Amino acid sequence: MRELSAKHGLQGERGSGLLRALILDDERGPEIVQKALTQAPVGLLLNAPRPNLLRFMPALNVSEAEIDQMIGMLDVLLAK
Repeated sequence: MRELSAKHGLQGERGSGLLRALILDDERGPEIVQKALTQAPVGLLLNAPRPNLLRFMPALNVSEAEIDQMIGMLDVLLAK
């Protein structure tokens, strides 16, 4: 998450364990959430409790491969 934040010039990341959040540099959080839900081939479930924050709460049994897939999807969404 830190690498993703740095790559896209975001404000950083925070959280503990699997409960993480990306701090955006603008208020496009809700827009990213909507795009993530409909991204093919599978949607990405996250939320934006504030317009400048993306929060992730994966299941406790999430695999490393699934986290890598999530990071890849986020990379594409944040580049737009």
